[in-house]
Amino acid sequence: MQENFTKYLTRTTSVLGVSLWEYWYRSNQFKDITGLTFSEGIFFGKSTPAHAQEYMFRCFRDATDLTRMKDAFFAVVTEKPKDALELLRIAHQVYVQYDKAIDEEKDPSLLLYEYADIDEVFDTYVTIGVYTAIAPYFWFGVTDPTKTEYHQEIQDLCTTLRSTSLYPRFYNKVVLPYLELKTGCTREDLSLFMFNEVRALFQSGDASVFESAIQKRKETSAGKDCIYKIVDGVVSLEYIPRDEFKKKESSVFTGVVVSSGDGKSFKGKVKVIYGNEDVGSDISDIDILLSIHASPTHKNWMKHAKVVLCEEGGSACHAAYMSEDKEKIVIMGLTDILDVVKDGDELLVHPATGEVELVV
Repeated sequence: MQENFTKYLTRTTSVLGVSLWEYWYRSNQFKDITGLTFSEGIFFGKSTPAHAQEYMFRCFRDATDLTRMKDAFFAVVTEKPKDALELLRIAHQVYVQYDKAIDEEKDPSLLLYEYADIDEVFDTYVTIGVYTAIAPYFWFGVTDPTKTEYHQEIQDLCTTLRSTSLYPRFYNKVVLPYLELKTGCTREDLSLFMFNEVRALFQSGDASVFESAIQKRKETSAGKDCIYKIVDGVVSLEYIPRDEFKKKESSVFTGVVVSSGDGKSFKGKVKVIYGNEDVGSDISDIDILLSIHASPTHKNWMKHAKVVLCEEGGSACHAAYMSEDKEKIVIMGLTDILDVVKDGDELLVHPATGEVELVV
C-alpha cells in the first residue's frame, strides 16, 4: 500500500455498492478511456442512521494516481475531442435508453430479463458509471466551445449527463432486483457482500451456502464499521469496532462559499442526507440542508432549503450548478462535518467567512 494517500470522494452505499463503485476504476471501460487502472485504494466505511446495511465510505487514493487520472481525462478531451465526443454520444444513448425504461416501465422487473447472467448486469452498471458519471465529471467545463466544432456539443452533453444521476437508479431498480431474482435473497442480505462474493455464492448453486454466508456476515459486521481495501489488485474486507475511528472534536467547519445570499449569518435546524434519497412530492420547508455531496435527486430539497451545505465539492459541483437562486446560502467543502453534525442539530452559518458552527 502506497503512503501518499489522500481523500478522493465520500459516498453512502453498502458493501456491494462500494465494491462495484471501486471496480469502475479497474474496469476495461475505464482503461479504454484513460489507459489506466487503479490497483490500490482504501475505503473507510462509517455506519449511518439513514439505511440498514449502508455505510458512509470515505475513499482514499494515491495522490499521484489521482493526478494521472485527471491528466488522462484532460488529454483525451483536449487532444482527441472527436473521440471524447463519440464516447459522450454513446453515453447519452445509454442514458436515454435506461432513463426512459426505468421511469416508464410499469413493472421494472421486466427490465431484468435483458441480461444473460450476473456478470452482464454488473458490466452494464460499470458502463453506466464510467460513461455517464466519471467522464462528464472530468470533462464538464474543461473545454472552450469556441476552439473546435466538437467542444460545444461536448459541453452540452456533459451538462445533460450531469443534470441527473442514472447509476443510482439503475443500481436500485435493476441491479438489486436482478440479484434478488437470481439468488432468491433479499437486497438487504445481498448488500452485505462484495460483488465477487455474490457471484461466487450464486455459482455455488447451493441455497444453504448463501444462508450460512449471510448469517456469518451478519454476526461479523454487527455493531461495527468496515474497511474495504484493494492492494495490488487484491480486494479484502475488514470489520472494526466503531470507536477505532478517529473522532473529530471540532465543532466549527470552514468551506468554500458558492453563494452568500444576503450575507447575513443564519441559524437553523439541519436536515442531513447521507445518500441519494429522493424527496418525493411531500416536502416541508427546510432551514438547512446538509449532504455529503449534492446529488441531482436532492434538487427539490435544495429548492426549499434556505441554506445548502455539503461536505464535498466546490464552485463547479452539482450544488453550485443546481443552485440557481443566488439569494440562497451555499457552502461546499466542509471537510468531515458529517462526523459531528447529526440530523436535527442546530447550526450557525456565516456566509461571509464560510464557517459553519454547531450550536451546542
